[in-house]
Amino acid sequence: MEEIKKYRNHSILLLEKFNLKEKFPIEIEKLAKELNINVIYQELEPNVSGKISYNPLKNETLIKINNQEHEFRQRFSLAHEIAHY
Repeated sequence: MEEIKKYRNHSILLLEKFNLKEKFPIEIEKLAKELNINVIYQELEPNVSGKISYNPLKNETLIKINNQEHEFRQRFSLAHEIAHY
């Protein structure tokens, strides 16, 4: 239960930091941009909704989202991958 509270509080602080707390739906792409995460929408392998990678040579974080899935699923996948960041 403490682990859940920790992550919830972290999420709230992140939304407050980028002035996204009172905006619904949450501008998840804006959050990615504020975190300097590049997002690409493209067709991915079957059963892969999204993936995150980091290139230390470029100091670049990249999230790829499967553009073949429903837009709600794409938003969820982007939020999910940001959580790994």
